[in-house]
Amino acid sequence: STWNTSPDGTGQTITATSSIAGNGTIDLYAVKTTVLVASSNPSDLTATAGEPFVYPVSVQTTDGQKVDPQPAIEYLPLDCTVGPDNVFTVAGPCLISANTTEGPPLFVNFTVTVVPAAPVELAVAPAPGTATPITDGSTVDFSVTGKDAYGNVTDTTEATLTSSRSTDTVAGRSVTF
Repeated sequence: STWNTSPDGTGQTITATSSIAGNGTIDLYAVKTTVLVASSNPSDLTATAGEPFVYPVSVQTTDGQKVDPQPAIEYLPLDCTVGPDNVFTVAGPCLISANTTEGPPLFVNFTVTVVPAAPVELAVAPAPGTATPITDGSTVDFSVTGKDAYGNVTDTTEATLTSSRSTDTVAGRSVTF
C-alpha cells in the first residue's frame, strides 16, 4: 500500500519500505493509484476553429472514478498553435500533451481534431474543362469552394445554386442557360 502525509496526495509518500525517523505521531492517508485520462470519444476530441475548447481530460482512479477535487492540469500543444481560451484556428489534427502540475506527476498525450468554422467566403466557378463561350442551351457544371474566417477550406455540400434568369434551369450544381 501507499500512504501520504496529505489527504490530497501532495505530501510525503510513504510505502512499506519507507524509513521515518523521529518521535510523535504522523497522520497518514491511503493513496489510490491515479491516472490522467483523455476521453476516447471522437466528439469530445473535436474542436471548431475559432471557438473555445474544453480539454476532455481528468485524473481518475484506476477503477475509473474522477478524483475530486481535480488537480491542476497543464496542456502543451506539440504540433500546432493554440490561442487564449484554448482556441484553435488551423483545421487538422493537433497533438496535445497534458500533465498534472500538483500532486503525483501524471501524463497523457491525445489528439484533437480541429474542424473548420462556418464559411465566410464562397467562390463559384465553372468546373474545369467547361467550353467557352457559354451559349444559350449550354449546361455548365459549377464548383463551389468555401473558406472560414481563418482560411480553412470548408464543407460546401449544403451550398445551393440559383439563377436570376427565369429561363435558366438549375439542377444541383449544373445550370442550363
